[in-house]
Amino acid sequence: MFGLSMVKRIHFDLLAAAEVLCEERHYQDAARRLGISQGVLRKRIATLEDQLDMQLFNKHFKRAELTPVGRAFIELARSFINEIERLKSLGQGTCP
Repeated sequence: MFGLSMVKRIHFDLLAAAEVLCEERHYQDAARRLGISQGVLRKRIATLEDQLDMQLFNKHFKRAELTPVGRAFIELARSFINEIERLKSLGQGTCP
């Protein structure tokens, strides 16, 4: 479903934006948590969806809910984000 060529184009900030929006379900809350404006958050989500050529979220004014493909994507993105965090901890000498 998600090919390697796709991964080369996706920035970590876009994944983080999608993950936080998934958790918060409201653009305002997610933007505040990320320390960005709602406009920037919406742009990041739109960029991610354009790059993937799929709709991850159903948008309802200020709310967002995952589509079925969005749920599958977020599950994979969370795994990736967790692995990146583990790699970062290697550089800090905190990895088991």
